Amino acid sequence: MESLEDKMRIIESWSSCLERKVAILRNLSYKEKVEFAKKTKDIDLLWEMSLHRRYKLPEIDAAIVRNPNTPEEILFNEFVTCKEEWSVIIGIAKNPQLSRRIFKELLRTCSDYYQESKIRWVAGHNPYVKDKFFKLYVLPHKELVEFAKKTEDTDVLWDMIKSKGCFSSPEVQVAIYKNPNVPKEIQYIQTNMHSWAHTGIKFRENVGEEAYCALRNAAARDKNTPKNILDYLAGAYEPDVRLGVAKNINTPGETLKYLSDDKNTEVRRAVARNQNTPKETLEKLAGDVFEVVKAVAKNPSTPKEILSKLGDHCYFKTRCAVARNPNTPKETLLKLSEDQNFDVRCNLFKNKCVLGDEEILIRLTQDKYEDIRKKASRRLNCLRKAIRAMNTATANTELDSAQKTLIIRAKSTATANPEATPARKTLIIREMNITTVNVYSENYVNPPIPKGYKHVCGEWNNGFVIERSSDISQFVWIPVGSLDSDGTLDGEHFSEKFGRRNYRNNDFSDHNYHEKLDGELLEQLESVKKYGGFYISRYNISKSSEGKPQSVKGVMPWININFYDAKKVSSTIEDMGALKSHLTFGAEYDSVLEWFIKSEAKTLAEIVKDSTKWGNYYNTKHSPLKVVETGSREEWCTNNIYDFAGNVEEWTQEMNSSWFHVVRGSNYYDDGFVLPVAFRNYYGPCNSCKYTGFRATLWIK
Repeated sequence: MESLEDKMRIIESWSSCLERKVAILRNLSYKEKVEFAKKTKDIDLLWEMSLHRRYKLPEIDAAIVRNPNTPEEILFNEFVTCKEEWSVIIGIAKNPQLSRRIFKELLRTCSDYYQESKIRWVAGHNPYVKDKFFKLYVLPHKELVEFAKKTEDTDVLWDMIKSKGCFSSPEVQVAIYKNPNVPKEIQYIQTNMHSWAHTGIKFRENVGEEAYCALRNAAARDKNTPKNILDYLAGAYEPDVRLGVAKNINTPGETLKYLSDDKNTEVRRAVARNQNTPKETLEKLAGDVFEVVKAVAKNPSTPKEILSKLGDHCYFKTRCAVARNPNTPKETLLKLSEDQNFDVRCNLFKNKCVLGDEEILIRLTQDKYEDIRKKASRRLNCLRKAIRAMNTATANTELDSAQKTLIIRAKSTATANPEATPARKTLIIREMNITTVNVYSENYVNPPIPKGYKHVCGEWNNGFVIERSSDISQFVWIPVGSLDSDGTLDGEHFSEKFGRRNYRNNDFSDHNYHEKLDGELLEQLESVKKYGGFYISRYNISKSSEGKPQSVKGVMPWININFYDAKKVSSTIEDMGALKSHLTFGAEYDSVLEWFIKSEAKTLAEIVKDSTKWGNYYNTKHSPLKVVETGSREEWCTNNIYDFAGNVEEWTQEMNSSWFHVVRGSNYYDDGFVLPVAFRNYYGPCNSCKYTGFRATLWIK
């Protein structure tokens, strides 16, 4: 009796006679026909079995589509004739000859999301398909977004905007739009609701309403969006889209002029803040509602004549904005220095032109309020010292040639235009700061080891840990000298490596978040400049069996402690002449966060937007939902510092208003997305909570 293999060889030998091959095929048993359909390389017989009603049986159809030799045309025919058979659909998705055309047809037959997901999963895991497009279906979401941002394959980008499923998520579509290689035609289709009439691509229907709206919002705010698209989006029905266009620095003046008549107040206010807004439009908006007028006063491009008029505005917040605007003429600033409102006069100190103008500062030293008089006197003394220093600095032999060059440039710039007195003196101050003040040691790569301590692990750039011999308390080196100069010590000028960072647009002012540069903080600044960094406790401070503070692993943090006690306890950890300790300052806390970002241990988003994955929050995966021992999990460790995010809030010496003290890091009961590690909260100094602790920092003489 002949085997199936023998019969297949006979059939193949009759390669030129289709009738004889078909005759042998018909005489095969049902099981043999199924096996034959799986293995044969004869395209003619595959067509015969696909087209003839005699062979239209579920198992035979499934065998045909699983055959790796079945061409694309036969697969498509099988799909058309057997689209109700799930085994045939899955078999086509597994076939090496699968094409995008057939794949799209397969997805159209799906009756629910489960079937669509199943087909995408099977096609994505098909090891024989050469087209890389199918592999995108099984990429993790983050990797798919990254691919959409960077790919140079425009054919794939076209297919991604035409397809549904994982490609229709808002994040993926926004990534496609922002891809530097994306064709302008794709951007047009993504943003224009009428594009289907010109292109035939029903993009909005494909991706869904959520992704479509998110995409238009992103396009409106993207500085690289072409002006013609911005002009089109200015007429969008969604207020958020029009608002994004009004805020976009690339929006042309004509488009902003059109948006200045928008019914939405927020849109008009954004137009008033945009530096591209024409003068005529700003003049018109200067007669709008108070919020819009205030925005005009804040705009640094607002002409001086408009600012002069707004200096007499009835709303005091508008006059405050005029006082802060660097384009405000001196005559108006002098008039505002005698304004009846206290806040207006205070806002003059936020104007860089005022800080360099001796006449205005002298007038403010005569103010009826002591706070303003003191601040004006301090600024005036700084200005006069800077001018004297400039005149003598070029003779200083301790300055190198580069520093002298900067000073000479500042001096020549300051004397070139005798009419620009405020600007000249401000430049002098800035240049003098660069050359004589903001100098940090380059020796941060060699951290100093205090007496009584030893190095136990880590390098300067990933967490240099020292341990105290007496009680194994551990501290980590923060290499401030390696950071960017974007911190602040006075809340106004962000030019320091060591200092607070305004990650979440908090109000840094004497009335809100502030930190005085005196006492321990001033000493720490000098130490940081000398050594290039500082040490912070590796763990939250805990209490030893003898009741002494310590920074060790595996014990419960010291909680239920108020600010005053936390500050007092911190100062007792070290109290030698050349080595002291203190409660962490806001400048130190933010320097640690900036180091996490600079060293790429954490991203800016993990610091500012969502810290859930690297701290003990209630929404952390497998959260214990309680305060846990220090150093409990390795995933909660960053650059050898444990529990910086979550678990317990940490007291700092930064203040809010004149009474409250700032706590950072949030706690186990908080949401890491809503209250990430950069979030500033504040309590009264006498408050003590079950989830509030503290850290200590070392000062080295």
